[in-house]
Amino acid sequence: MPKHIFISPENRGAPHGPYAGHPGVYEREVCLRIARYTAEALHRRGFRVTLPSPHSGMAARVNWANRNGVDYYLCIHTNAGGGTGAECLYYNHPASIKANRLVYDRLTRLYPSQRGLKDYSHFYENARTRMVSCYAELAFHDNPKDTAFILSHERPLAEALCQGVCAYFGLDPAEG
Repeated sequence: MPKHIFISPENRGAPHGPYAGHPGVYEREVCLRIARYTAEALHRRGFRVTLPSPHSGMAARVNWANRNGVDYYLCIHTNAGGGTGAECLYYNHPASIKANRLVYDRLTRLYPSQRGLKDYSHFYENARTRMVSCYAELAFHDNPKDTAFILSHERPLAEALCQGVCAYFGLDPAEG
């Protein structure tokens, strides 16, 4: 039976997460597009993928994943706060640290970053999921350079996320 991946893109609506230099572009819509591209890439590699309604809340997503035998929970977000680059937020368990490291390594091949991995065990989607989780912050939507990168690399970002998931399960990330 194929591994089951749950993809949870940012779902707070506008005005949350405005993209610097791109009026009318918000985190939710960009992360949803990247999540859809990631789901396509994972399907091609034989994974079972669930992408929830963009209107579902975190509790509903986590509860569904916990009840339905999900093997890997992937959060997709863009960051804010004046920084640059990717970071991944793990919960304090070796499996989550590994999953986040593998995704982070792929993301930083596209867009170098020194932000690294951070312990965010208190984040709801990390704290409440019963399976391994990876919480990817792709780059900063309030930084014009990062925003330009994100918007021009949506499919490569999705492919990097997919490759990190593949690597976690011991699959050749290049196949598919």
